[in-house]
Amino acid sequence: MFRKKWVKLSFLALCAGSNISANQTASVELNYSFEDATNNEITHGQKTVALDLEQAASTDMIDKSLLLIDMATSMKTSIEEFYGACQDLTPLPPPLPRPIPYLPTQPIVPPTTVIPVVIEDPCSPIKAQARASLLSDISSFEQRLNQNLIFKNDEKLFERLDLFRKLADNMENYSYYPGIGFPERSHLDGSIGAIVGAPINVSSGGAMDFSFVKKTIEDGMVPYKDNIDIKGFLSDFDLSPQLSDCNAVICIEPFYKLDPQQKKLFVQIGMDSNVNDANFQRKDLNLSLVIDISGSMSATDNTEKSRLDWAKDAAIETVENLREGDYLSIIVFESESEIILPITKIASQESKEDIINTIKTLETKGSTNLYDGLRLGFESLSQQNFIDSNNDKESRVILISDAGLNTGFTELSTALKLVSDYASEGIGLTAIGLGENFNQEFILGISQSAGGNYIYVHSGRDMYRYFQEFKFLVSPVAYKLKAFLTLNDMKASLKESYGLPKINDAQKSEFINVQTLFLTKGGGGTMILEYDLQ
Repeated sequence: MFRKKWVKLSFLALCAGSNISANQTASVELNYSFEDATNNEITHGQKTVALDLEQAASTDMIDKSLLLIDMATSMKTSIEEFYGACQDLTPLPPPLPRPIPYLPTQPIVPPTTVIPVVIEDPCSPIKAQARASLLSDISSFEQRLNQNLIFKNDEKLFERLDLFRKLADNMENYSYYPGIGFPERSHLDGSIGAIVGAPINVSSGGAMDFSFVKKTIEDGMVPYKDNIDIKGFLSDFDLSPQLSDCNAVICIEPFYKLDPQQKKLFVQIGMDSNVNDANFQRKDLNLSLVIDISGSMSATDNTEKSRLDWAKDAAIETVENLREGDYLSIIVFESESEIILPITKIASQESKEDIINTIKTLETKGSTNLYDGLRLGFESLSQQNFIDSNNDKESRVILISDAGLNTGFTELSTALKLVSDYASEGIGLTAIGLGENFNQEFILGISQSAGGNYIYVHSGRDMYRYFQEFKFLVSPVAYKLKAFLTLNDMKASLKESYGLPKINDAQKSEFINVQTLFLTKGGGGTMILEYDLQ
């Protein structure tokens, strides 16, 4: 039986206040709407949950979510302390070697023999304090885990706690001196790809989980606080509340935790879908693959193959998943861009074999002219849309790259305008960024265009997993999801939100505003709003 599912979203807006209405029973009221991608019909929904402001109440999923939120906050704070210990200090030069002193009775030793001078790390005491604070939090988290029967049997929670211990060890052994301990700054949040056989979820396309941070810690380093995103920290866990029966593409329902003594209210937003692996059918496709073949794609990321080899596997998987009647073009780019397959109708298995043989010949070279490759990908589909303007195919570009805008047109605004202009023609973009150098601002901007989704992956192997669930990668299920939250007959102010970015005061009542949603497998996470009751 298909089980309840968590709808995982990367949100573009946030509710930041409560409405107060007199003479009503205290309640949480949620209203939402979205456009169904299968028929373009607008669906409206509303859920109201009554509250007893005098009675403490909670759910296991909210308690688990809050524990993980505390863990994510602790990690981020400890790392901020750790690096902040040294940020105002002038870096010392690396220790210089000095000759070994000789006594007259010793045998003659060549004068080139040296030993290093030991210089104390000037920020060691403050780093030790950050580590001690983290160890104290670890002890507290372990106690909370052992006190709850459900948490006590959750191996993944204890695995995350072990990662904290590894981080504490890394802090103890990390050196301040450049070139000895501190890694180059990274801008990647990371992602591990879809897990075959996992429950179906819904995503706005921003796959941003915790794998890059985990890999950094497991490699003996201390990640930067900017790499730690609470949504990503939570995304490994199934934190979905059990919703009532869902008979739509998207269903949304509020849940709550109430603590009258502390005057706290936590509202968790649960989501579900009636779409599953068995009943989902993708549309026919107008598809363009845009593949980075620049020199950096030769990196292996500690896997058995290069990024380009993994990208070729992904492209071959794509071809194998195409049906007769789908259209495909393939563009490669480095310093220059080239159309290696003009827009072509898939006619037979033999035609697929020819395309696959072409893909297998790709080799790395040159720099990264991402803009020009992306432009050619869009143009190939724009031409096809003109020829086949009356069909109902899904038109989409899939971009695979490990870098950003460093050759040709390098202005972020120019690239995002390209994406937006073609989105208005009905051509969506799925951007897959490999490694830690992909332009984060560019990939986040993609999600704000209709039909856009993005994925960060740590390696080519992680990227390939998404293509094993090809139909979900290329198929939006809903557009323009908006949700509004009202707290009735209570005085409350929003203190914090988790799993949702903040927005300005003019948008306070609208806490979900997502352009496009996709099906996905794996992931999880939570959305929680924390209120102070007055």
